[in-house]
Amino acid sequence: MRVAILSLLVVCVGAAPVGAQPWEISGLKAQHVARALKLAGVKPQASKGKAGKAWTYRVGKIECNTLNKTKDGLAATSCTLGKRSVKGAQAAIVHDALDGIVAFAKPSTTDEAPERYTLRVPRLTCVTSPDTASCTVE
Repeated sequence: MRVAILSLLVVCVGAAPVGAQPWEISGLKAQHVARALKLAGVKPQASKGKAGKAWTYRVGKIECNTLNKTKDGLAATSCTLGKRSVKGAQAAIVHDALDGIVAFAKPSTTDEAPERYTLRVPRLTCVTSPDTASCTVE
């Protein structure tokens, strides 16, 4: 039930389904996503243009798996960002930044893990500067 509510919430806030055309987020949401990538160890490319210095964070496939049913009752999350794997706080930050702005994959329905779900992004590019931020989800 909880997974269904989360999936419904994602659709309600304007998430694009997996495999849809590229779309953008901007402002505070984009800053939050870019910061999560930075904290997860994604290295940006710096560039200088007319508007000043900008940093571009690029990640191929992102996949975060969350298991809500753990011994201590707290969720456990692990994420793969391209070839990089993160767990613990880094994974939780990435998951929380993407939660509600990207579509969830179909949740697991096995009896062993009824509280497991996966969040996937095929490709993500975020560009930040001191004044602005935007991310393109592909």
